Amino acid sequence: MKKISIITVTLNCEQHIESTILSVINNKGFENIEYIIIDGYSSDKTLEIINNYKSFIDIIISEKDFGIFDAMNKGTKLSNSDWVMYLNAGDKLDENFNEFNLDQYISYAIVYGNTNDIGIGIRKPFNLAYLKYGMIMACHQSMIFNKKILKDVLIYDLKYTSYNDFELVIRIYKNKFKVFYLNSTIAHYLGNGVSTKISTKKRLNKLKMMYDYYGLLGIIRVFMFKIGYEPKFF
Repeated sequence: MKKISIITVTLNCEQHIESTILSVINNKGFENIEYIIIDGYSSDKTLEIINNYKSFIDIIISEKDFGIFDAMNKGTKLSNSDWVMYLNAGDKLDENFNEFNLDQYISYAIVYGNTNDIGIGIRKPFNLAYLKYGMIMACHQSMIFNKKILKDVLIYDLKYTSYNDFELVIRIYKNKFKVFYLNSTIAHYLGNGVSTKISTKKRLNKLKMMYDYYGLLGIIRVFMFKIGYEPKFF
């Protein structure tokens, strides 16, 4: 049984998938990684590129799904390690990832760290207070989830049509699971993915999510943050 499962979800990303795969399989700690790729039945050369490295990849599935978070749920269910993280096509695992000794964080539900936003620089997480204002504290690719502690909690709720990663973290936080900030870079984030494309529909979905977890106060906080209010630490 390997220490951590890294799950990559793909769909027609032939330009970016190889760099992601290489960042995982060339990592110094690769012997402790279970690598899983869930493809949404790509019609370009994505699967061909993936299969070039199939001897290094523990599980490859290519089939139609109901979107990125449905695919991530599939990968989580198939994983066979105590820890799980999600690395999207185009993103890269930090070369020093093997230095993180996850054994010392076994009592935490999430270990999260810094992200190198490619082309911009290092992004450090927000304070956890920002969750109440509709902002996830760190890039999802730089979060490592303790599958052993979270058990049935570690599943993306598909009743929401976007921001499912934010909803998962809110749910974990609201249920008082412990989280730990590791002041190290975990992943390199390409950007320009699904989560960066904002629409009215997505905004309304986010407001519904905030209402479900925080009531009317949650919606008020979102608008307060939008007009420049800075949350107080707690």
